[in-house]
Amino acid sequence: MAKRLAKKTIVVTGAASGIGKAVCDLALNEGAFVIGVDSDFKNEPTKFEKIEGDVRSKTTIETVIQSIDELHGLALIAGISKPHTPIDQGTSQDWDDIFDVNIKSNWTWLTALLPNLKRTKSSSVVMTASQLAFSGGMNNAPYIASKGAVVSLAKTAALELVEENIRVNVIAPGAIDTPLLKKSLNRSHSPKETELKSKARHAMKRFGTVLEVANGFIYLLSEESSFTTGTVLRIDGGWVVA
Repeated sequence: MAKRLAKKTIVVTGAASGIGKAVCDLALNEGAFVIGVDSDFKNEPTKFEKIEGDVRSKTTIETVIQSIDELHGLALIAGISKPHTPIDQGTSQDWDDIFDVNIKSNWTWLTALLPNLKRTKSSSVVMTASQLAFSGGMNNAPYIASKGAVVSLAKTAALELVEENIRVNVIAPGAIDTPLLKKSLNRSHSPKETELKSKARHAMKRFGTVLEVANGFIYLLSEESSFTTGTVLRIDGGWVVA
């Protein structure tokens, strides 16, 4: 059976753990040459090529550009959050930091790598939002607002880049069992109670796995989704419909 990303070059941000690492590993299994970008790989070995650096840094982007020619797929997964913060207790710096990583860096990476994406006959960009962009949520205003902005940016980019044969789509995960989720739960006043409430909020009454989300990314990065652009794929365990 042919591999879905055979001979394709894929760049993934937020690649050190969680969804990003799962996408890198699965893309490798599907035949891609993969470059993973993250600010801290913690010296863990990977089978994909890794570039360590802040996604907000032009130096990080330049290092990636020097490592590739054609670019077939760009998965923008890096993101930060400051949960359990009421809307009137966040700071201006919180908003600046979260928007810089979660939305502005998406635009920066997309535009910087546009020449590489244009060199292929067909390329795909996948951005990462959240189910909370559609349902709203409590005590995480800058994160949720940034994820809503990701959806708007992706739809706009999809329209502007369609004639360049560049597709732009969005994955909107629900709560996924990752180190970042565990860290967030542990910051709450009652981690176990918060976990149970979060699981109950999903129609499927559980957290998703990184592989379940990574499969969505591979679909959108591959030619299987050749007639799909400007779309949001929610992998949220039924959160929005519950």
